[in-house]
Order: sequence, then C-alpha cells, then structure tokens
Amino acid sequence: MSSSRKKGNSSWPQWMQALLGYLGGAGRWVVGLIVLAGAFAGVVWLGWQGVRERVLFSEAYLIQKEHLILIPDQPEWIRSDVVGETFRVASRDGPLYLWQENLCEQLAEAFRQHPWVAKVEQVRKSYPARIEIHLRWRRPVCMVVWQGRRLPVDEEAIVLPEMHLAAPELARYPHLLGLFTSPPKVPGVRWQDIHILEGVQIAVALLPVWEKWRLAAIQAVPAATGSAGQTLYELTTQGGRRIIWGLGPANPHPAEPPLPDKMARLHRYVQQYGSLDPVQDPQTLDLRLLPAPPRE
Repeated sequence: MSSSRKKGNSSWPQWMQALLGYLGGAGRWVVGLIVLAGAFAGVVWLGWQGVRERVLFSEAYLIQKEHLILIPDQPEWIRSDVVGETFRVASRDGPLYLWQENLCEQLAEAFRQHPWVAKVEQVRKSYPARIEIHLRWRRPVCMVVWQGRRLPVDEEAIVLPEMHLAAPELARYPHLLGLFTSPPKVPGVRWQDIHILEGVQIAVALLPVWEKWRLAAIQAVPAATGSAGQTLYELTTQGGRRIIWGLGPANPHPAEPPLPDKMARLHRYVQQYGSLDPVQDPQTLDLRLLPAPPRE
C-alpha cells in the first residue's frame, strides 16, 4: 500500500514535491503569517465597512463655500459674490466631498459658466478641505449704451453683468454709442455686432488715457452717402469737442492711418496743446488730417 502511494507521489513534478516539502517543514511559519495577515486584513476591511459612511460623509471631507480659494482674488470691479453663485451651481445636485473623483472638474465647469470668468486655468484640491481655483477674470473696457442701459463688455466684446455704478465710476469707462443690434439675452456671450467689436478695440486703446484726456464717448455714425454703408467713429470730449476717428480697425483703408498711428497722433496733439479741448483750437478735430508722427 505504501509503495503504491509512494509511486503515485513520484509522478508529481519536482517543483510541487519541493513546495509541499517546504510547507510541511520550515514553510509552515510562512503559511501561518499569510493566514494571520489575511485575517488582519479581513478584520480591517470589516471594520472600515462599519465606519466608512461616517468617515467619508463627515465634516472633515464636506466642501463648504469657504474652502474655495480664488487665485487671483476677485477684482474690485466685480461687486457680486462669484464664489457663492458658482458654489450654488456646482452643488445643486447634492453636497460636495473632497474624495469625489470628479470634484475638480465639477467645480471647473461651474466657474467656466460664470460670465465674469474668462478661463479656468487649474483646480487643485488638498486635505484638509482646500480647493484652489486658478482663473482669469474678465475686465470691462467700455459701456455700450443701448436703449437707456449701460452694458459693460470686455476686450472681446463679451457682455458682462450690469454693474450699476455711480456716476463718478461710470466716467472711468469709455461709453460706446450708436445703432446696434440687440445684445445677447444672457451675459457671458459675445455681442456679434461689427460696430461693437470695432468700438471695443478703440476703447481698449483709449482706456489708459480716457480720464486723463477727459473723453466722454465713442460714437459709431454712418459715413457720408456713397460710402457703401461704411461706418465712421467719432470721439466726444467732456468739453463737447468732436474728434473724428475715422474708419474702424476691422475696415482698413489705404488712406486711413492704422489704430496705433491714430493713437500716436492724439498723444502728439495733447503734448503740443496740453489738452484735447484747447481754447485756441475749438474746432472739430479730424485725426486723419493731423501730421503723422515721426518714424523712429
């Protein structure tokens, strides 16, 4: 009987015979350790299942509005609570927790939808609860006057939320007047009107000197009959002087100086006369007829 058992065992591969011999000798300690480790892991897993809900859904992981850090800070020209408004959008389907895999993307998408945000650069989370949102803000560059309202737009003609500023603050921004198409129904959308787009480019160039030169408005006006529907732009000073800017930047003409050249002519005029409203020269000023600045 024993000979047949021995004969049957000898048919096993040598590596299996060696393994069985090892486990039956010194290897039994290894087996014991593996069993103990497995038992410990099982106890830990069962324990975690018992407290998992309480830990993951505790205050330590719950995201509050105060945990959102904007980089850079909200600028002074924005009066609304951007963090609060965006947090309400991001959490409308339920509370936010730090361990959620899609948390960063969920917050990024909520900030992308806000009309004051131009771009979300990065969202980073860390423990204890802290969410850093790196973004670029939109900045108003002029106020479009439309049906008695003053609608702020940025340098890309994106309509921004109405700002309801006091008169002294409003005077800091160029005002764009003319017959424009209707604006978008919601802020955060580009105003697709060529006159708005051109007027904004002029406003961006004039914004650094708008208050200093005591400018009041930019106006889009139809060109003279026979000009194939072209639009000219004029500036008005706070003193009431009319300054003919000419064609817009999107409509270049060989006889028209480009925008940088027009700005250089204005700078030279102010240097010469000290103001755009000099007493000794009260007439309408046509930028296109001013001497070209010397080439460096």
